[in-house]
Amino acid sequence: MDNLATSIYRVILDNSLVGIVLLQKRHIILTNKKMAELFGYDALEEMLGNTTRILYRSEADFEESGRIIYSDLAKGKETKLEFIGKRKDGSEFWCLLTGKSVNPGEASGADSVWICQDITKEKEVDMMKTDFISTVSHELRTPLTSILGFANIISKKFKDTIYPALNTEDKKTKKTADQIESNLNIIISEGRRLTFLINDVLDIAKMEAGKIEWKDERFTAQYAIEHAVSATSYLFQAKGLGIITDIEDGLSEIHADKDRFIQVVINLLSNAVKFTDKGDITVRAKSDKDFVLISVSDNGIGISKENLNKVFEKFKQVGDTLTDKPEGTGLGLPICRQIVEHYGGKIWAESMEGKGSTFYFTAPRYLGKTGTARIKDFIEQLKNSAPPALIYSGVSKNILIVDDDGSIRRLLRQELEYAGYITDEAAEGLEALNKIKHKKYDLIILDVMMPGLNGFDVARILKNSPDTMDIPIIILSVVEDKETGFKIGVERYLIKGAEYPQLLNEVNGLLGSETQN
Repeated sequence: MDNLATSIYRVILDNSLVGIVLLQKRHIILTNKKMAELFGYDALEEMLGNTTRILYRSEADFEESGRIIYSDLAKGKETKLEFIGKRKDGSEFWCLLTGKSVNPGEASGADSVWICQDITKEKEVDMMKTDFISTVSHELRTPLTSILGFANIISKKFKDTIYPALNTEDKKTKKTADQIESNLNIIISEGRRLTFLINDVLDIAKMEAGKIEWKDERFTAQYAIEHAVSATSYLFQAKGLGIITDIEDGLSEIHADKDRFIQVVINLLSNAVKFTDKGDITVRAKSDKDFVLISVSDNGIGISKENLNKVFEKFKQVGDTLTDKPEGTGLGLPICRQIVEHYGGKIWAESMEGKGSTFYFTAPRYLGKTGTARIKDFIEQLKNSAPPALIYSGVSKNILIVDDDGSIRRLLRQELEYAGYITDEAAEGLEALNKIKHKKYDLIILDVMMPGLNGFDVARILKNSPDTMDIPIIILSVVEDKETGFKIGVERYLIKGAEYPQLLNEVNGLLGSETQN
């Protein structure tokens, strides 16, 4: 740079309202007053010559950010990174870095230029919104569980008891009965849809708050795809669509959270069905270096070029919201992105309006065991994929239901007694302990959030007493803290809103009950 250009550059730097830094191989060669102010340095000279390691909390953060940002810079892309920065005095704050590679001859020998902004307040607001959404969603789960549960009971008793007793030869009676059955099915269907929406909101809130329990498992792409296809088969049948799977032979196993990646494929298949009216949807899987590349293709309405990147943004609904009824929360694809990126993969879409779309994502390959170990894993997968035994013989076993919500207690009581179990109720922890002291129970279903003594405290007391430590406990709650529950020693941990047969299967399994034929 000549002297005039350098002077102009310096004026721009010194008067900027954002931090600016020029780097050469991650060394700070030029910066401005705002950057020094953001990171708590009194003079620019304190920063010059240092690597950007001084801006990070740890060596691990420094290395991880370098891996992310320099991959994009090498491709000539502008890159952005949110990270927790560390000031000179050790205090921390949220930073947004925006950078671009430059020609060294244009910027005093620098290979990249970066802008840094303090986004702590924005992050705090985001966290408040996330906490609010999470709280509201949790509060919705309890009444929704009651609505769905009682609707299922009414539907079941109507079919098994009331309908056979009606004079269905009378056309008016039959028409009314059919309408009642149809209306009940609508209540159940819409209740389930609302449950899925709430689960989406909770998923994105937990991911953003870092509260997801990620698993490291090995599984095949075929396993994930087959389970996802099975879970969405009713959607294909309802629209008369075909499904084609094309999986490369000898494909390496995936190393990630099995259930989360099945969730990704289910979301992509559901979206494909939603926007496709005829023809087939194709799922492919093939090797791609250190990853497995999975794609879902349809021949539906497609996505315009300007909307292609927006589909991965939260609460975005592509289309005209005045003429196209939005379906879902607009969180399915953002959830997919969070899952895929957590494991170092990428997700993207290619589309042409009127000709369909293809969504791609990469999943990390498992580079390890072969032979016997893989056979064992395959056997384990077969065990996991076997359908659970269905219902329903209580064989006079006593179950205590502990929940401060009367509707939930009545719902569980009706369902369990219908299955042949003997039940008792307690509305809070101390009442439960008193009942257990005077009566022998074979199993306890326990809520967590209760007045006085919460469910975790009740479980701790029971599991630490020789007289009660062997009583199986199933926690059924809106509180998603399985880690605490299993550390205490509870046998099962279910979230309210789960399908009732799942709870009954767990009860049957713990009590050794056999199914009725």
